[in-house]
Amino acid sequence: MIDQILKIAKDNLGPVLQQKEQLNSQQIDKTMEVAGESFNGGLKSMASSGNVNQLLNLFNGKSDPEGKQNFSNSIMKKFVPSLASKLGIDEAKAQSIGNSVVPFLLDKFSTEGGQAKDSGDLLKKFGIGGVGSITEKIGGFFK
Repeated sequence: MIDQILKIAKDNLGPVLQQKEQLNSQQIDKTMEVAGESFNGGLKSMASSGNVNQLLNLFNGKSDPEGKQNFSNSIMKKFVPSLASKLGIDEAKAQSIGNSVVPFLLDKFSTEGGQAKDSGDLLKKFGIGGVGSITEKIGGFFK
């Protein structure tokens, strides 16, 4: 699923990143690779910190400004230093690129992701089903 979102992002943002950030096609490919890694890392981070319901709301297209901001922050925390390192650019430029890429990914996650009936279903769709059951059990322990 993330591969589909990344393809849409590359098709739509590639020309923008070439013009605005002066990235060549190899750098755009690497940017999308880092975006995918960061997106998956953000999913896992949100799930393991007990924010699966925020992810579920976003995936199902429900408005959740706090969840969207938390997810964005989680992705950016991974994206900026990784992109700077892999492209050999400074973090300010990586942040600027992230400011274009991450909101686009989040928008597509919410509008084109599909529907999930519950948090376990959502995490399975992204190949991280085990995290949800662990966090749900931990969360239930503290109720």
